[in-house]
Amino acid sequence: TFSVLETDVNGCVGEEVTLLVNIIFNSVEDINFNTGTLTKITDVLGRESNEESNVPLFYIFDDGIVEKRIIME
Repeated sequence: TFSVLETDVNGCVGEEVTLLVNIIFNSVEDINFNTGTLTKITDVLGRESNEESNVPLFYIFDDGIVEKRIIME
């Protein structure tokens, strides 16, 4: 469950929005286990990059799969 409380710069409270998120896996096949070999890592501009924390990166595999990852530190 996520809750967001809206406030303006003067501290006046607005609306509160609550979201309930359910994630359901039907079977092991729903989980994507990538079996390809990593070809390269790029940043959002397509430049080759090394693995970094707190930066969105694209992991490109030889089987055509592209994964967007952000490693939080």
